[in-house]
Amino acid sequence: YLFFILSCLSKIQAVSFPLVLIGLDYLLEKKWEWNLLRSKIGLLSISLVVGIGGILALNSYGSIDHHLFSFIERLAIGAYSFSVYIFKFFFPKELSAVYPYPSEISNYYHSFLFPLAAFFYLLLWSFRTKKKRLFFVAWMFLVNIIFVLQFLGAGQAFLADRFTYIPYIGLAIGSGYLLNDFIKRFPQMKLGFYILTVLLLLIFSKQSHHQTKVWKDSNSLWTKAIELNPELHIGYHNRGIYFSQNKAYDKALTDLSKAIAFSTTKSNYYNSRAKVYVAKGQLNLALTDYNKAIELQPTLPEYLSNRSVALAMMERYKEGLHDLNKSLTFDPNYSEAYLNRALVFAYTGQFEKALNDNLSYLKYFPNAQEIWVEAGMNARLVGKKAAADQYLKRALSLKPNDSNAMEELALLK
Repeated sequence: YLFFILSCLSKIQAVSFPLVLIGLDYLLEKKWEWNLLRSKIGLLSISLVVGIGGILALNSYGSIDHHLFSFIERLAIGAYSFSVYIFKFFFPKELSAVYPYPSEISNYYHSFLFPLAAFFYLLLWSFRTKKKRLFFVAWMFLVNIIFVLQFLGAGQAFLADRFTYIPYIGLAIGSGYLLNDFIKRFPQMKLGFYILTVLLLLIFSKQSHHQTKVWKDSNSLWTKAIELNPELHIGYHNRGIYFSQNKAYDKALTDLSKAIAFSTTKSNYYNSRAKVYVAKGQLNLALTDYNKAIELQPTLPEYLSNRSVALAMMERYKEGLHDLNKSLTFDPNYSEAYLNRALVFAYTGQFEKALNDNLSYLKYFPNAQEIWVEAGMNARLVGKKAAADQYLKRALSLKPNDSNAMEELALLK
């Protein structure tokens, strides 16, 4: 129970575990009686609570789509991905970090409802005819893959093959059963079967090694995704963020501009490009992008706080303060706004207010050493020498021999 709860807290897919246990009971020829099922009630209850909680959490973050596709289209998407996951177990090719939704759900996708129905028929037939191994393999795959299918429309992609490692245990067990049966039926070909198995394992191992290179960093990951989907706007955006973090600003601007060209309504794309413009000192361009981001999502405090930085760098302090005050009305706990507002107050000589914002920020990040130094400086400038001494000593306790803190202490004397 303890480890199951920890598993559920780690990854919501763990909720399928009690269903796997039920399948194992059937495989091991235990009678399905009340006592057997009663032993699973506690685990099933935990699964239910975690599952409902996970759906509510995704919904609260806006990660579940209610309007983009109809119920029938959602079924078609789930049926299509179900078949693709089975195919990729045997032929793991063209693997991508993200598979974007198609522009429309055509009859091609609806046709995959028939293989899905056939699978359920196979599951029911194997249960009725007591083909226990076949039933368990199908059951093991189904109860684990069901949470990866996009029936609810959670997330930005309609395929997520990176989450299939647990469902594939069922198909792997089935492959082992088949291999064992072939060897028993054709003992004279035992060596050939063994050689074929080793060759397949070597091929899959080589491909797994190749995938580790794809997932090495955000550059290689999103470059591969873009190769497979040249109009993948989230790929350009995320690779642009990687370039920006590594100070390759020109490459970042190229990618972020492509992301915006492919999707003009993503407010975070404009926000990300604006940050790069700020880093390059192109403040007017940054301001244009921040304005667009705020137009698309006017109540997000992050965008207002970020725009205030550009405005402050342009010495438009009054407008910057207006943005910061507004961001805190939307979210009084948005710590970054206190950090930025403290700087604006300090630039405009309002050291008492700057000190108050320093202390507000430190409530959220008490080990922010540089802010303790700022607080010490602002306290000194308003004549609060005892408080300044306390703040600066706290800064030195976090980073001994810090030159800025030591300089401020010297000024106190």
